[in-house]
Amino acid sequence: MIQIRVSVFYLEIMAFVCTITEESFHADVFRRGGEYIVHVHVGYDDQSDKNYSIVVGLSPAPPGEYEYYFAFVEVNGEDDSEREIWDGRETGAIINREHKREIMAVIMAATKGLLEHAKPGRFFMATHGDHLPDKAMAKYRALHTVFEDCGYTVNQTDSYHGRRAWWMER
Repeated sequence: MIQIRVSVFYLEIMAFVCTITEESFHADVFRRGGEYIVHVHVGYDDQSDKNYSIVVGLSPAPPGEYEYYFAFVEVNGEDDSEREIWDGRETGAIINREHKREIMAVIMAATKGLLEHAKPGRFFMATHGDHLPDKAMAKYRALHTVFEDCGYTVNQTDSYHGRRAWWMER
């Protein structure tokens, strides 16, 4: 006689609820000193006290230029902590592929609005990780289209320790 022992594990799965669509979202635009910031609330976790947003911005950088950035932000209401997530591998643990597409569409729309509002003559952008796979680089290529649609020429630098950087100018 063969006995089989079965163990049951309960895995707590985060339940991200997306509050935006590609066609409908609310953005708050801020200017703090020389920095421009677009903030969009994109969802929450219906099993914990966590809210999620994206931020897109232009931050002053020497010599008189701007650095463009975007990040996924998690705000934990239980301990009042805030965490900026720069790596798509981390967001994959929170949001599914469909919601990633919707959020990327919002990042692109927010970027267009940001550039139309701030009108920088020149700015740069760099990856936060090194040796990113093609899948991760696709979001940067998508942003290049937005930059070009806003009247910028996109210039790529050589890779430095696996990181990529671009500068955009009118």
